[in-house]
Order: sequence, then structure tokens, then C-alpha cells
Amino acid sequence: RKKGRIGKGSSVIRYIMCECANSAWKTKSSLAAKYKSLMVRKTHNKAIIAIAHKMIRLIFLLLTRKVAYHDPQIDYQAMSVKKNAPRWIKQLKAIGQWPDKAAAPTSA
Repeated sequence: RKKGRIGKGSSVIRYIMCECANSAWKTKSSLAAKYKSLMVRKTHNKAIIAIAHKMIRLIFLLLTRKVAYHDPQIDYQAMSVKKNAPRWIKQLKAIGQWPDKAAAPTSA
């Protein structure tokens, strides 16, 4: 039977990863979905350790494969449009390509 304690590894890294896991479950990511599925059958602390372990495995894969992380539950294109739309509109207005409300034709 397992004693429930993690005996190997750096305690500092373990603490940092648990802090990261505590922050990750509050987001709208695949890690949050995993946390919610674990909470059905585990306590909070055990679920946090599992999320931290998942993050360590993910970091290892990203570093060994030399790829960027893309969360499958986040729409990066929509996020980019939402972030950049005000700047795009401002630039279009500056060059005169944005339609004015006063110049819009009205149909009667």
C-alpha cells in the first residue's frame, strides 16, 4: 500500500509545480478539465499532485520534441482577433477605410 507521500525529487520543484497546478485548474484549459474529472474520485490535494505530474510530463515532451504548446480547448485564432481587433479598427480609421456611421446609406 502506498504511503501517500512523494519521496523522490526536489521539494522546491514539487512546491512550484503544485502552485502551478493550483493556478491551472482555475483556467479554461485541458488541465482544468482533467482536474474536474479527477475531483469526482480524488481529494483536492491528490488531484493537484496528478495535475502537477501531468504538467511535468507535458513540459518534458515539449522540451524533447522542441515544439510550442497548443492547448486543444483554446481557440487561439479567436483570442488573437479579440485582442487585435481594436488596433486593426484604429488603423483602418486612420487610413480612411473604415465606414463612418454618418456616411452609411439609410434605406427608407
